[in-house]
Amino acid sequence: MLTPTTFARRASMITALFLTASLSATVGRAADWPQYRGPHSDQHTDEAIRTDWNQNPPKVQWKIPLGESFGSFAVKGERAYAFVKDGSEEACVAFEAASGKELWRRKTGRTTLNERQGGDGPRSTPALDGDKVYLYGTFFQLTCLSAADGSVIWSHDLEKEYGGQTETNGISAWGQAASPIVEGNLVIVAGGGKLVSVVVK
Repeated sequence: MLTPTTFARRASMITALFLTASLSATVGRAADWPQYRGPHSDQHTDEAIRTDWNQNPPKVQWKIPLGESFGSFAVKGERAYAFVKDGSEEACVAFEAASGKELWRRKTGRTTLNERQGGDGPRSTPALDGDKVYLYGTFFQLTCLSAADGSVIWSHDLEKEYGGQTETNGISAWGQAASPIVEGNLVIVAGGGKLVSVVVK
């Protein structure tokens, strides 16, 4: 079992740290963690997790640098996905969980560049469902990618479509910071526009 444990927020390069299979009391691959706060959106897992880390700490499997981000990993099957700063844009990156090998990278739109509220980069976590990855960028860019190869299936600029208010006090200082939620065949995000608090796609 490989579990992402560190995604440091404030650094020029974020480090992804994966640990060995000894974290779980059960044998076999870990359960999926497909979106922010886990499979049930409550920050809990149905797995039994060992707690004797002081006596028997897990070993580092691999460690790699990433772009800046305030999100966490989404994990499904043998892959882990991160949403990070890549130059002046935001990008989704897919990794092979067992080795840390980068499988694909897809840029999705502009990001913050001026040390806004503690650092630059996207503020949200990818959401995985079926063979798709959903991303919601700092400036209201909602994108659906193929989990297999990162190709764009569809993308919506919610700032333009719904009047997302990127220059209001909160958004101007921080950026859009809500992660997408998948419920059935719906993707739910914070709209950010006048009289539009929630958008369902």
